[in-house]
Amino acid sequence: MYVFSKREKGFSVLNGITDLTHLKWTYGKNSSGVAGVFPKATEECPKQRIYYKMSEYDPDEEKVIGHECLNEIYAQIVCDLLQIPHLHYDFLTAKVSFHGNEFITNIVKSVDFSGDHEEKMTLNHYYMLFAEPSESPLDFLLRFGFQDYLSDMFLLDWVIMNVDRHRRNIEVLIDKRNGSIRLAPTFDHGLSLHFSYACPEDAKYMNFLDDPPTVNYVGSERLSENLKYVLPRDFPEVKREHFNVDKDWDELTYRIVKERMAYAKKMVASK
Repeated sequence: MYVFSKREKGFSVLNGITDLTHLKWTYGKNSSGVAGVFPKATEECPKQRIYYKMSEYDPDEEKVIGHECLNEIYAQIVCDLLQIPHLHYDFLTAKVSFHGNEFITNIVKSVDFSGDHEEKMTLNHYYMLFAEPSESPLDFLLRFGFQDYLSDMFLLDWVIMNVDRHRRNIEVLIDKRNGSIRLAPTFDHGLSLHFSYACPEDAKYMNFLDDPPTVNYVGSERLSENLKYVLPRDFPEVKREHFNVDKDWDELTYRIVKERMAYAKKMVASK
């Protein structure tokens, strides 16, 4: 369990243990072949809708076995370094009731990112409605002028090793007054970095430049191939001090991000 006591690096940490046993959690679907489930919950408040996510939960062992919520915070730090718009997550320790058990775990919390006059639609739904014959999702977004968005998204996903940019992980926000659209800030980065390792020691021989097939709705399933769509830009210096979140995972995260950022910088400069 990761216990925080202050605001760090652009993310909010709520002190103490928050009682969220009133929430009704659902079994979050996944599309990347992981064994467990990813519980999610929603709470309607007077002026906003709040979303909660838990890390991977194993129904057989009846416990949280993953650290995807921590990865959301690391990904948020990378977004801030690259100045990429993203959904803001708060990190908190909470008492929850799920699968017939009450337990304490770390979760992330976010609020609805759509505006007062906007409605949300998954990109694949919008694409099916308005795509031209034989037009790919990538060409569809390029036709609508989202080059900058794609550049940011492809760079981010490479740097954090995001394997799960599936069809529901990109959303279109539609202005109900005039029909204009924008793409939602990037979100849902739990299946990234070292999510597949139970502890840092297991990642001892991890290849930081690994490029396995991913679940990508837009572009290639190989993250490195999508770097050709990254526009010329300045790259930040990645420092160890940027990753001061969890003593067990900070060093490994820093090394992954530093090496993959350097590779991306080289690839973009060589175009």
